[in-house]
Amino acid sequence: MLQINNGQFDSTWNITDDQVMGGKSQSYINLVSDYAVFNGTISSDGGGFCTTQSRDLYPIDVSQYDGLALTVSSEKNFIYKMALGDATDKFFYVTWEAAFEVQAGQTWQTIYIPFDSFSPSWYGYYQWSWLFPLDTA
Repeated sequence: MLQINNGQFDSTWNITDDQVMGGKSQSYINLVSDYAVFNGTISSDGGGFCTTQSRDLYPIDVSQYDGLALTVSSEKNFIYKMALGDATDKFFYVTWEAAFEVQAGQTWQTIYIPFDSFSPSWYGYYQWSWLFPLDTA
């Protein structure tokens, strides 16, 4: 589990919702003990997205793992997208994206996303994996 420093939380994590383009979605991220809770409401009227991100985290070596486990809950069936960046300096800013589905209900679910299911993307356009391999170190 990623340990989050309480003193730096507010300055390193932020949200962006579809309100930047006239949408009605709204989200929040809060620190609870030593982990973050991201929650909100997505409205498909005017965009339909909520994001949270941190660009200021130190590089995290995840090379000893083969994926991510997320604990999630949703009132509706949705397909979400997880995006990762790495410390590799590239001319183009590339993220690696993987979609995952959350079943409706108030029960918490653990979703496992293997690193090899992430695909490189540049501003929403998928790229060749061989050209931009994900660096987990």
